[in-house]
Amino acid sequence: MLILWLILIGLTRWGAMQGEFAQYLPDWAYVPGVTPRHPEGWFSDLKDSFRTHTPLEIFGDTLLFRVGLYYLDHGYFWECHEVVEPLWLAAPARSAERIFFQLIIQVANAGLKRKMGRMNAYSRLVGKAETLASDLRSRGVDAIYGIKLADIMYYTA
Repeated sequence: MLILWLILIGLTRWGAMQGEFAQYLPDWAYVPGVTPRHPEGWFSDLKDSFRTHTPLEIFGDTLLFRVGLYYLDHGYFWECHEVVEPLWLAAPARSAERIFFQLIIQVANAGLKRKMGRMNAYSRLVGKAETLASDLRSRGVDAIYGIKLADIMYYTA
């Protein structure tokens, strides 16, 4: 849905074109206890592309963010968490952006738990994601980096 939405509004800078991030898509989505972990260093190039001194206002233009959304949209939930986490860690404490990255991570974690059949954990993580989205809305934030909270929450349905 996110990629379709991005194509419709013409935000190709987010990687809406299907092939743009295909080189970063592993052959399988890692699901603990089901599929093997990715080789050590699989995400190194992606993580190395991000500099912690990058201005917060352009985090949304980073390769990590765009590939993270791509992973989320393609059901690579563990991988999404892996590449969005450095953004979350680099964002200022209590900032809307940090909460937004945490929201993406929790939604990805929920998707992973659903894939694993751990529905109680899935429900708990969806609740955490809803709380984070509510916190952002209470600050008057409906979107960050052009991505609506509702479009991220879509992946919990």
